[in-house]
Amino acid sequence: LSGGIDSSLVVAAMARLQDRPIITHSIGFNEREHSELPVAARVAAHLKTDHHEFTVTPDAASVLERIAWHCDEPLADSSALPTWYVCQMTRRSVTVALSGDGGDEGFGGYTFRYLPHVLESRLRHRLPTALRAPLFGAVGRLWPASAALPKPLRLKTVLENLAVGDAEAFYRDLVWLRPDTRQRLYAPGFLETLRGFTPLEAMAPYYVHSSAADALGRSQDTDIHFYMTDDVLVKVDRMSMAHSLEVRAPLLDYRILEFAACLPSALKMNHREGKLPLRKLAAQRLPAEICGLP
Repeated sequence: LSGGIDSSLVVAAMARLQDRPIITHSIGFNEREHSELPVAARVAAHLKTDHHEFTVTPDAASVLERIAWHCDEPLADSSALPTWYVCQMTRRSVTVALSGDGGDEGFGGYTFRYLPHVLESRLRHRLPTALRAPLFGAVGRLWPASAALPKPLRLKTVLENLAVGDAEAFYRDLVWLRPDTRQRLYAPGFLETLRGFTPLEAMAPYYVHSSAADALGRSQDTDIHFYMTDDVLVKVDRMSMAHSLEVRAPLLDYRILEFAACLPSALKMNHREGKLPLRKLAAQRLPAEICGLP
C-alpha cells in the first residue's frame, strides 16, 4: 500500500469483499518528502486494515549485492531496494499479495512524461519536417542544460524532442543514458561490439506499430509492452520470489486493460492530471486528500 490511488483502490476493493481486516504493508524513508508512509497510514486507517510499516535506512543498502544476484540480469531500477524490503516484510504475514501496478500504464497516469509528450506531438505535427528537424535540432544543441535556469527556460529536452519523430522523442524521455553520454562512458571494445545498436531499436517498434489513435495511446501501449514487462514486472517478480512471495497485479487484468484501451484519451487525461476514471472511483471510496495524489 503506497498511499497512491492505484494500490489504495486495490485495498478498497479487497475490503469490500472481505469481512476481516485486510493486511497491508508500506515502505518509507526517514526523509518525509520521499516517504509515502503518512499517506499510506491515512488510507489504512480509513479502510481499517491491519497495517504494517518499514522504514528504509542508509544501512539498508547492504543488501544490494543480494538484490543483484536475485535479479539475475542487469536491472537499473533503484526501487528494487524498497521493493526488496516490502516483500520481505509482507512474506511474514502472507504468501500471496496484491499490488497496484498497472494503473499508470492503463489509465494514463505518468503525466510527467505523457503530458509533455502529447503537447510536443501536437506541435510537431503542425510543422513541416523539413523545417522542424534542422531548426529545433540546431537550437536544441546550443541551448544550455542547467538546473540553474528558471523552469520556463529549461527547454533543451523539449527542443531536442521537437527535432525528431514521436517514437524517438518518447524514447528520449525514457532513457537515462543519452547517446553522447554512452559514447563517453562505454569502453571502445564494448562500443565496437554494439555496432551502433541503441535501445531505441528495441522500443520503437512498439510505438510505431501501435494501433492507438493518438500519442497518449501509443505511449501507454509502449509502456505496457516495454517498460512494464521489462522493468516493473521483472523487478517485482525477482524481489518477491527472493522471499517466496507471489505478487499479483489486479489492474493488469486483461479485461481492465482492454476497457482502458477503449476509452478516448480525453477521458483518461486532461491538461493537469491523468487516471481520471480511477480518480472518480477514488472519490467514492477513499479520503478526499488521496484523490489528487499520483
